[in-house]
Amino acid sequence: ARFNNARLTLHLRLYLPVAVAAFALFAAGLALVLGTAESLVAVGLVIVVAAVSSYPAIGYVKNNPGRPQMDPGLFLWTPTLLLAVTGWWMLSQPARVRELLAAPGTLFRRWRRP
Repeated sequence: ARFNNARLTLHLRLYLPVAVAAFALFAAGLALVLGTAESLVAVGLVIVVAAVSSYPAIGYVKNNPGRPQMDPGLFLWTPTLLLAVTGWWMLSQPARVRELLAAPGTLFRRWRRP
């Protein structure tokens, strides 16, 4: 249990600066693509994304102290790196992302029309 807590602490210390940059990339890309005037939605979304990306690792280590465990860094780094890549993609190609987001609505409207 001490070994897993130590690994979690090390990962969290290295993870937090990277996570802030990844969340900033994701938030900037989302703002560029969606462009909403309501900032409360953006704040709520960032809080939810931060909780969803960090809780699995913390819960995994804290809820299974007596069992052998794998490295909790897998639970921390994977979603954060996916968020960073998604944010970079949204920043680099906002028109393409808007097209992909509009595609399901376009298909649904075509399906409803006779």
